[in-house]
Amino acid sequence: MLAVALLGVVVAGPPLTGWGDPGPSPITAANVTPDEAAGGAIDAESPTATAMPGLSPGVTRAGVVDPVALAEAHVAGVRNRSRTVSWELTSTADATTVRNATARIANATQYQRRTLIVHPTDNGTSRVVDENYAGGDGVFRRISFPNETRYARYDLGAYPATEIDAGVETYLYRYFLGADAVVTCAIEYDTDCPTYRVEIDGETPAALPEEVEEYEALLIVSDRGVITTIRASYTLPDRDDDGEREQVRFALDYQFEDVDVTAPAWLPEARNATATGTTTGTATPTENATATES
Repeated sequence: MLAVALLGVVVAGPPLTGWGDPGPSPITAANVTPDEAAGGAIDAESPTATAMPGLSPGVTRAGVVDPVALAEAHVAGVRNRSRTVSWELTSTADATTVRNATARIANATQYQRRTLIVHPTDNGTSRVVDENYAGGDGVFRRISFPNETRYARYDLGAYPATEIDAGVETYLYRYFLGADAVVTCAIEYDTDCPTYRVEIDGETPAALPEEVEEYEALLIVSDRGVITTIRASYTLPDRDDDGEREQVRFALDYQFEDVDVTAPAWLPEARNATATGTTTGTATPTENATATES
């Protein structure tokens, strides 16, 4: 079940078919943790529902009821805004696995995304860095494994920046659908409520395994469906015989700000490799250093 819990968190993006890569890259919340006092779901108490004139697309007073409608509204609301998106998934259920990513999006054809996957091995930990760069003439990808680096190139029309934003649908299904929630007004102006808090305290969503306990989640969303925060926290059965259940935490954040997307230093290598069809190479010490950044 742990594999389901971890692999269920994926980021939309070009696949690397036939490369034996580590599967879909899960996603980040750089510099944030799910138990932040400013709105983590951790230790949250169920608030009292308030009267509201209207809710977000796909959201009722019972919580998230239509992830597709909400995800579509979210994509429509962010597509013309420069933004930074960050995700993080941590789990002690697998001897501490960390997966995080950050996407910097200037517009539909200019963006960067970096995903870091850290997982335990017999000799310690292994790190894989998956990077994407879209600069107008295609999407270039580099995956840095401990012993080799791989490249790929994709059609930008097939992978616009909004494919990253569309990934919220996965999290809405996984962390909110099928669980009773309390919806309150997060920001209120007179009779208007432009931002809502959707909180779950105790009930487990339908997509998660039955052995999940201590479930808490938080969604902050505007009345137009723009999501700015997702938090989820729960425990799984003890896997290391220490008598304690294993903690799993997920966080997603949007920041709407000016974004400067610059070509990465590895772009010439990616161009050359994909132009010649040589998409696999042995990692150099420099590449290994890049692959182990935190």
